Amino acid sequence: RAAAERLASELGEAVGETVGYRIRLDSKVGPRTRIEVVTEGILTRRLQDDPALDGVGLLIFDEFHVLSLAPK
Repeated sequence: RAAAERLASELGEAVGETVGYRIRLDSKVGPRTRIEVVTEGILTRRLQDDPALDGVGLLIFDEFHVLSLAPK
């Protein structure tokens, strides 16, 4: 959520306009949202539902160097 807030702030917009987020039990996206900040779990579920990620033009992995403790 903090990353989405920072990006939206840089654009001078509220979260949910151009930049939104999806985390467990909470999301703030709208019809104009073009950038979504998501958690590893949200991305994993989305990949399971749609391996081609139709409608997604670009993925950026941030904090990728951090080890995940999620069960395999």
